[in-house]
Amino acid sequence: MQQVPSLTVPEAIELASQYRRAGRTAQAVELLRRVVAVDPNCAEAHNNLGEALIGLGFANDAVAHLERSIALNATCASTYSNLGIALSIRGQNEAATVAFQRAIALDPQCAAAHHNLGIVQYKRGRVPESIEALETAIGLSPDYEEAHWALAHSLLIRNYDEKGWKEYEWRLRCADTALPAHVAPRWNGEPLPGGTLLVRGEQGFGDMLQFLRYIPAAKARSEARIIIECLPELTRLLRGNGFEVAARGESCGADVQIPIMSLPLALGVFEPLGVGEPYLRAHEEVEFQKAKWTVGFVWAGSPRHAGDSRRSIDPQLLAPLIAIPGVRSCSLQVGRPALAGMIDLAAGIRDFADTAALVDKLDLVITVDTAVAHLAGAMGKQVWMLLPFVPDWRWGLEGEVTPWYPTMRLFRQCVAGDWEKVIGRVCAELQAGGAF
Repeated sequence: MQQVPSLTVPEAIELASQYRRAGRTAQAVELLRRVVAVDPNCAEAHNNLGEALIGLGFANDAVAHLERSIALNATCASTYSNLGIALSIRGQNEAATVAFQRAIALDPQCAAAHHNLGIVQYKRGRVPESIEALETAIGLSPDYEEAHWALAHSLLIRNYDEKGWKEYEWRLRCADTALPAHVAPRWNGEPLPGGTLLVRGEQGFGDMLQFLRYIPAAKARSEARIIIECLPELTRLLRGNGFEVAARGESCGADVQIPIMSLPLALGVFEPLGVGEPYLRAHEEVEFQKAKWTVGFVWAGSPRHAGDSRRSIDPQLLAPLIAIPGVRSCSLQVGRPALAGMIDLAAGIRDFADTAALVDKLDLVITVDTAVAHLAGAMGKQVWMLLPFVPDWRWGLEGEVTPWYPTMRLFRQCVAGDWEKVIGRVCAELQAGGAF
């Protein structure tokens, strides 16, 4: 039997698995690289190395080892499933679909493979197929939290209904989106005259800004004092708009509590709650010299967001917009240098109150799917949002308008990854004065 120094190959593979279970993935990769160097025909080692490399974010390297594993042993369902994950990370969703389907053919009872197939079908815009795969995964494993949450996205992008919002509750059981336990019981929409309802912040800033629209309805239903739990970046903006806020984890004597994105289900309001008037306003003043058309740009979201590679764009693609005569281009992009020809407004931004003050002075905001899009929409400002081929569930799969924000216009990719044509349409609209 071939050996890694001081270990046999099976022993080294087992030790690498122990490393991974202990969160020491980099050490697992190092050991498995030594294994495949000693025994390049070990399919299990190549599979395990590919899976570990995915965990470290090295999808390209992972694909090579997974394809080698399949060449050595084409009957292992987990290898095809791992290959599908790596291919999907690289944006090769059609090839990933084939890999997951092969995994399922080899092991029809593998709930994870059905779950992964459902996710990749969603990325391809094949929502009925996504729902079918995810429901199969749940049928095989009824308490599969991630499959339920993925199903919520597929249901809600198709239609806002009670089933979708109920499935969305499974996010609270998933490791990445669960909230810390709270001593107060859950509010389920019942009256609570004179009591205190804590609305808990969750997920991203954009989610918070979007779902603030439900606070007046929750107050009317509960007849309670409402306190909103939020991060410091939102505190000044919310207080300036009359909301009572508390820091995350702060004790505020709440009688009941609810995560903010559970309000539609608790209120029984399944369609987007329309807003006739802006529900956020700027309350800070900034010195700002207006031009004829003043446009603010945001081209990137948080890199920590799972879909950031699809929603953020190369800022150089904005050059044709900046060059349009008569348009004064301004950057609202925090943490990134402004492009040549842009005025950098982001340098002085401390929080969303500052951002709101700047947005209030603009004629138009052009942005990818970020919190600034929600802020501008909530303020009733003209906002054009640039969307990937398959966007987040709240934007649906077609149409230029959204029930969430009446002043928002959606510019969608017609082909996955093709931002050039999106920018071309925006450029034509700007030149034609379509925002003014």
